[in-house]
This record gives sequence, C-alpha cells and structure tokens, in this order.
Amino acid sequence: MEKISVIIPSYNHEGFLSQAIESVVSQDYEGHIEVIVVDDASTDGSSEALKAYEHFRRPSREVRIVIKKKNKGINDSIETGLELSSGGFVQILASDDVLCQGKLSLQAKILSQSSYDAIYSGAYLLKEDGGVEEVVLKEFQNALQQRSGWHFVSTRDWGCPLTQSALFRRGALLDLMNIRRRFRSDDWAMLIALTGRNCVTYVDQPVFLYRQHKSNTYKRYNYTLPMRMDVALNLVEPRWMGEAISNILCSHADYLYVDGRFGEAWRVLACSLIFKTTRFNLKLCMRLLGADWLFNHVRRGSQRLFRC
Repeated sequence: MEKISVIIPSYNHEGFLSQAIESVVSQDYEGHIEVIVVDDASTDGSSEALKAYEHFRRPSREVRIVIKKKNKGINDSIETGLELSSGGFVQILASDDVLCQGKLSLQAKILSQSSYDAIYSGAYLLKEDGGVEEVVLKEFQNALQQRSGWHFVSTRDWGCPLTQSALFRRGALLDLMNIRRRFRSDDWAMLIALTGRNCVTYVDQPVFLYRQHKSNTYKRYNYTLPMRMDVALNLVEPRWMGEAISNILCSHADYLYVDGRFGEAWRVLACSLIFKTTRFNLKLCMRLLGADWLFNHVRRGSQRLFRC
C-alpha cells in the first residue's frame, strides 16, 4: 500500500494540536502514515504541546516535529514538510482541524485505482457556538460530472471543497507549489489549476472537521478580498473573468451585510450586478465602492479584460 504523508502546518494552535495529530495516527488505513508537524515559530504553548509527540512510535505510524525559529508563513511550512516527507500520497491538514475516521483509506483506495492527481471530499463545519453541520457541495459535484468543473471553480471561490479535504499524489502537489507561492488565495488557485487539467475527482462524503473560530481567515474578508481579486484577474480564463469578479463582490457584500455594514454591502452588491451585465464599467464600480485602492489593484491586473 502507498505510504501517506500528512503535513500539518501549525501556528498558535496549542489547544487544537493534539486532536489534529491523534485524528491522523488513529486512522484505519492499513498502510504506513507519517505525520510531519511544522510549527511556524508559535508564540503560545504549541512547542510544549508538541513535546508529547517527540518520541512517538506506533506500528506503521510515525510523527516528526519541526519547530522553526523564525515565522515564515504557511507555504514555507508546507514546503518544509514536503521536503522531509516520503509518501506517494500527501495530505495537508490545518492544525486546528480534524480528520474523520476512514478518510485516508477511502481516498487512497480511489487514487490507487485511478489516474487522478487529487481527490476532494466534503466536510463537517464546527461552528463557534459548538454546533456541527455538514457542508453540502452538490453544485461542485454536478459540475465535475457534467465536465464543467473548470468553469464552476474559476467563477466562484465558495461552494468548492477545501484543501484539507483532499488527498494528493506527491508529484501533483509539488507541481502546485508554484501556484501556492504566487497566489495567496491558494486553495482556490490550486483547485482552478487541477480542474483545468481535468485531473481531479470528488467523493460526496464528509471526511474532515473544519473548525470555525475567531482567527479563521473567513473573518478577515477585507484582508482577503485583494487576494481573491488577484486570482480572478491573473489565473481565471478571460472569458470567465467578469463573472468571477462579480461573484467575488457578491460574496463580499454578503459578509458585509452579516456584519451589519448595510450601506457598504449594497454598494458592493451593485458593483457585482454591473460586472455581471457588462465588462466595461470598472471605474463606475470602484466609485460606487468608494475604494481607490481596489480600483488601482484591479487596474494593474486588468489588461487581460478591461480597457480603463
């Protein structure tokens, strides 16, 4: 059976680390699993929590701990883990998330019997209030089955599976690292690249638990907006770019509305509708947004589509 490497990039998740690691080493996969935890110079008690695994040994299970002296970001941690790993299949698991039992055996069997480079699956969402709900991704699944997955993924960065749900062939993941370095909305960028090559599949089964808490990036929607726009302007096919930007602005308006910022939400929603109907109203959209910084950001990357 193929060896599986599970890379866990970690930063300031002292309270979640043990559960993440145990969810991997307790998997029912009969082959060998190596776990490589790369701590990105955490400032909490993560290094102390990891000491319990420094001499971890179980049959066909091993854990390696790497604690960096300087914070260099998640992609550096993943690359460090890849350099130290040797499995033919690779899983990336956030240090605050948990694998469901059977995740690796299910996906490894499918990869072993197919030519796919990656297999994605569903998830459970653990809300901040303690509630758990299944994330349903039927539209994504249907798009793949209808061979329109590339268009679906390119035009929306929501309604798609997260990287933690996937199991990758080692070579494919190494090829995708350039995209991770280039685009900070890296989960979305990786999925666009994979669906563009038609080498990804999906199993409609929740295989990991995604934990919502105050430090998640979904809370920092103003911070992530330029990153999302960067992918749309530079990675999405020109024929779909206007639709992608429209959908990004629509979801951003939803974030604003939920936070009670109603005036901003309606302005952003208006911009979303303009992008959906025409490709040549960039300045009007940015005036509605009242955001010169966003106009300049979009204009720099807009030569593939817009004439300003």
